[in-house]
Amino acid sequence: MAIVGAEMVAANEGIGYMIWNSRLYFKTDWIFVGLVTLGLMGFLMDRVLTQFGKIVLKRYNVVKK
Repeated sequence: MAIVGAEMVAANEGIGYMIWNSRLYFKTDWIFVGLVTLGLMGFLMDRVLTQFGKIVLKRYNVVKK
């Protein structure tokens, strides 16, 4: 979350920059596109890291069966 916040303030490209710039020009539809994109990216990364953790932790018998 801190990276997205920093990107909104300091970057010249990216999703956070698009949301920040859209706010300045009252492009509400682009703001929602950026928010949905961030949400999907967060959801997918959560799933990927969960599966990766299960695979790695299974090797060391940490995950319950």
